[in-house]
Amino acid sequence: MPAIALHPATLSDQQELQRLAALDSAEPLHGDVLLGRVNGELRAALSVDDGRVVADPFCHTAQLVALLRTWNYSY
Repeated sequence: MPAIALHPATLSDQQELQRLAALDSAEPLHGDVLLGRVNGELRAALSVDDGRVVADPFCHTAQLVALLRTWNYSY
């Protein structure tokens, strides 16, 4: 079973966030961002400010994004 971790982004996550956005052909997320990792790998990120998501297009991320959206309401 994969290990899933959700956590707020920090400054040290910026390079990974930029890589994920480029992989998703999207603009990088700014401000408060929540990250979703599977087995330690960043797979999706959600902007707390505007709800925009970037995700790895080569992985199944719909359920991870749903978890991020749910967690955002309690964040």
